[in-house]
Amino acid sequence: MHRIAEAIVADVALQRAVPRVFLLDDHGRPVAWPSSGDSRLPSGLAPLLDMYFAQEPARRERFCELVDIDGAKMTIRIMPYGRREVRLFALVLERFALRSRQSGTRKLTPIP
Repeated sequence: MHRIAEAIVADVALQRAVPRVFLLDDHGRPVAWPSSGDSRLPSGLAPLLDMYFAQEPARRERFCELVDIDGAKMTIRIMPYGRREVRLFALVLERFALRSRQSGTRKLTPIP
């Protein structure tokens, strides 16, 4: 029984959490957000978003950063959405998980 419980817990732990995806306007304000949440972005993102959106519009390209939000490591991605004269940006926010393959087992294992 112990092995079954351990296998279930390991399987759940290795699954990626569903990322939260926001659509931002050209000032970094949400115009669309996940239906399971509210329109507020974590307050810890404000300085990073301010820095990104302070750039000239032509310089706003894909961006990816590892940040600490409320004690949790999160990956943030900002991607221009649409054509070159885009005014919308997709923001993907997900919990960061580092994994590696166990040698010979073909299973993923968390790295402590």
